Amino acid sequence: MSYTCPSCKSENIQKSTMTHVSGISKTKGVGIGVGMSGGPLGGLGAGIGVGKATNQTMLSQMTTAPKISSPIVHALTTWILLLIASILFFFAIGIGIAVVLDSTNMGEIPVSIVRVLFGLSVIIVIVFSFWGAYKAYRKHDLKNKETMTAYDEQYICLRCGNVFRITQP
Repeated sequence: MSYTCPSCKSENIQKSTMTHVSGISKTKGVGIGVGMSGGPLGGLGAGIGVGKATNQTMLSQMTTAPKISSPIVHALTTWILLLIASILFFFAIGIGIAVVLDSTNMGEIPVSIVRVLFGLSVIIVIVFSFWGAYKAYRKHDLKNKETMTAYDEQYICLRCGNVFRITQP
């Protein structure tokens, strides 16, 4: 395996994760001041100031990790959308069945059959929505893992600035 830049063939390369972390510095500071004023109402004053700062090099910014979003948010969104779509679908079917039965003058449907059909439709909606949410979660989680694996295999050439991947066998 060659650990050289594919662009300029330099061996002066570094892993992107290391470049990113090594280019961030955090500082804290405390300042104390005392002052005195002259004149007829002369006085004495003092003050304390506290500050924090984070600095990042341009090279560190170039090798920042990719943003990944939560798969739970995608799963929850999918679950809610599937619930709404399923409820609307079953509501439309229910109205269609009621119109057909009313136009054929078949009379009243027994309440027990309506309850069974309603119960089955609720179970189908719940199972369908959870299955869809689970599939969305797995798909997005796999995408996040692939993105982070690609970032972990990423290197940067410190001579020409080329960003490239070296995959481990």
